[in-house]
Amino acid sequence: MTVTKYQINRQFEGKMLELNSRKHLKGENDMPKSEFKNYIKTVGQPMRPYVVGEDLTGISVWEGDVLEEGGMIAQNPKDASDMWYVAKQFFRDNYIPS
Repeated sequence: MTVTKYQINRQFEGKMLELNSRKHLKGENDMPKSEFKNYIKTVGQPMRPYVVGEDLTGISVWEGDVLEEGGMIAQNPKDASDMWYVAKQFFRDNYIPS
């Protein structure tokens, strides 16, 4: 098994899978993919403003995100311990208050 900063190889049901830095799995023989469609959530997404410099222990942050004022901390409404950072521009482009 080879482990680098950006890639982890794993064996799953006899197939070697690659876990990249964004945590997507890709198999050796990629299966056909379905078509993307737009969906709208039926419930609101609990979020709070990110406070610059706050301790982010337990909060997932994608390695490409820039932590800045205007970013948000999102929380899974069914699991309060599941939280992640939402980048400022992504939040502006995709969310409105409910």
